[in-house]
Amino acid sequence: MTYSPETYKVVLERKLVDITEKLGIGDGSLLLNRLLARGVITQLEKEEIESGGARFRKASKLMDILIRNSHHLPQFVLALFDDNQKFLAENITEYLPDAQRIVNDRKKQREAIKQQFGQ
Repeated sequence: MTYSPETYKVVLERKLVDITEKLGIGDGSLLLNRLLARGVITQLEKEEIESGGARFRKASKLMDILIRNSHHLPQFVLALFDDNQKFLAENITEYLPDAQRIVNDRKKQREAIKQQFGQ
């Protein structure tokens, strides 16, 4: 199944704390290089993340970038698999159907509001 960037954004927002807490970034991880090679982040963004200090701050900066560019979620997940962070990649992909239901529910709510107010 193909998911929309809106669905990817819901995943990233709902899994933000979990990803930020568990993401292996720095200390021998090649994740940022993998994301750069896949076009998920730019060289400038990579440098900004690397200069972020503590691991948690680096992970937070990366998540900010990913939420703004949620269409890159599939490439992020592939990079996690390549970086031996399978547990996190699986956690993200397993949440996709739930995120899709949330997006569908939001659409139904918007349509109901439009109908209620005659728009």
